Amino acid sequence: MYDGSMRSMWFDSLFTEECKEFGLFPDKPSVFTGVSYPPTGARGDLSRVRPASFDTQWRGNDNEKDGFLAIHPIACKTPLSVAKAMLWAMAREMNVRHGAEQFGLHKEPDATITCSPDTEARLQAILTRIGDPPPGWGEPFPIRKANRGRMVAYTCECSSHGGKGRGRLTVYTSTTRLEATCTDCQKPFLKV
Repeated sequence: MYDGSMRSMWFDSLFTEECKEFGLFPDKPSVFTGVSYPPTGARGDLSRVRPASFDTQWRGNDNEKDGFLAIHPIACKTPLSVAKAMLWAMAREMNVRHGAEQFGLHKEPDATITCSPDTEARLQAILTRIGDPPPGWGEPFPIRKANRGRMVAYTCECSSHGGKGRGRLTVYTSTTRLEATCTDCQKPFLKV
């Protein structure tokens, strides 16, 4: 189990320190940061997945009014990978086309981010200043596990269905008890 407030404070500290260190967002916007699937670029081929995304259409509380910085769970392997993803998203927001390249960041085809030695040293210094993340920092918000229904197959014993020698008629249903008979052979459907 994680403490959401401690996690939010750690992400806010990382955001603030990166803004100061790299000169991004000089007016210190009120941004909500967290582990979540980004609004765009969250699924699909890894070459198209965004490790983080900055969304300015977020309309949360007053302290979150300027945007939402979503860090994809795929980027939450280490605190350094989160710092790279956060910087990558902020740099892209400031200069959409070549923002990340200005800081020596490059997104690889497997959705990881590599950076120049200078940028990595600066990010390591930030992580040293803010300390270790709290337990559970890289987990997305908990989702209740739902029981998934399974379809059950029932077949007829006669082979007159389907034409062209296809064989038995199969019926799929979510119920575990089916009381139906075949109209051709008048026998009940049997559970497979």
